[in-house]
Amino acid sequence: MESNKVKVTILGQTYNIKGDAAPEYIMQLADYVNEKVEEVGLNIGSANPLQIAILVSLNIADEFFQIKRIS
Repeated sequence: MESNKVKVTILGQTYNIKGDAAPEYIMQLADYVNEKVEEVGLNIGSANPLQIAILVSLNIADEFFQIKRIS
């Protein structure tokens, strides 16, 4: 399998992501996470980045479990 390197930005931070998935897919994931981060950040105001990341992780985990239950 070929490994791809993609530069993405989440919460204003740039990350170099290396993975087997297509670069477009990796960017799509990063865009989704960044949208969730911005959404949570707007709703809770003065949280620090770690708090935002934890809340976003919980929200995404909830989405995953809800979809898994349906399947």
